Amino acid sequence: MVLRRFWFFLALITVWSTSMGLVGGYAFAQIGSDISGDRRSTEYPSAEGATGTDIRAFGAAPDGSVSSVPAVRRALTHIEAQQRSVDGTPELVGEVVFAAGDYLIDSPIELGAYQSVRIEADARVVVPAGYSGVVFRVASEDGVRATTVHGRGHVIEAGKSGGHRTRPGQWTFIEFDARNSGVSSVDVDGLSVWWPGTFARYTARGQGWINGVRVSGTHVYYPGVLLDITASEASRVNYNTWTGVRTQAGAGTRFGIRNLVGRSWSFQDVVVWDLYHNPSASSAVITRRAEGTVILGGNVTRQNYRDLGVDTVVTDRWNVDRAGALSPEG
Repeated sequence: MVLRRFWFFLALITVWSTSMGLVGGYAFAQIGSDISGDRRSTEYPSAEGATGTDIRAFGAAPDGSVSSVPAVRRALTHIEAQQRSVDGTPELVGEVVFAAGDYLIDSPIELGAYQSVRIEADARVVVPAGYSGVVFRVASEDGVRATTVHGRGHVIEAGKSGGHRTRPGQWTFIEFDARNSGVSSVDVDGLSVWWPGTFARYTARGQGWINGVRVSGTHVYYPGVLLDITASEASRVNYNTWTGVRTQAGAGTRFGIRNLVGRSWSFQDVVVWDLYHNPSASSAVITRRAEGTVILGGNVTRQNYRDLGVDTVVTDRWNVDRAGALSPEG
């Protein structure tokens, strides 16, 4: 009897061991397949993430090894194909996302109406050393509106490092290009941009106009020019606002604002630190064609001006309290 019980328990143990081995082997096989299977599912996630359309799903290399411009263009086309119309007007249905990584941009990314780009905090847009082009160009023959470039990421030129003595590059971070058409209701928010030749350029020619562009909460380190405007007599550059922009001037900085034209510009708490590195540099060149410019707070107001246009108001105080009211200058 005892012997039969021994063989019975031995058989049970054998069956249990075999089944656990099969289960364990299956579990290990599953883990192994996750590690050694198709890695594309990990490196290039599906296009539609919870927070936007990831450019890696369209072939962008997050190690900066190849140009990501074609991937960004494909992602923008993907979003555009999903746009719907409300009363004949398209609506923004999503945004293109630069997730964690370094992305090489070696030619302009053209943005049209109702398109949004977000650069995450742990992402960097990298332009090639010596690049002289534009990173983002907002332009369309049919006009552009309701377009956004935002995030907490960085834009930088390859090979540059150091402080204020590093020379700015020759590239432009963003250009608003209106040629016989309009650019309006565009937002640039956040981001840190390092050593651009020009941070923002407004170009209006022919019957073109640029209205309602808002730049806010942005850090620009060591630019050659913070803001540059080119506009023909027939063009209009009106009702544009800059708020809470922080700029660190460097050895190559020559202008905070160059060639300001147009009507009803507003600059509130826009700071250009350390222009004293270049005593001949100008805080702002506000041409006589400018009307109704208001500069409030910040220290873009602390250095040289040329002209002041019509009805220019400069409130040269440093501090703006949280409620938005001016506090006395100490």
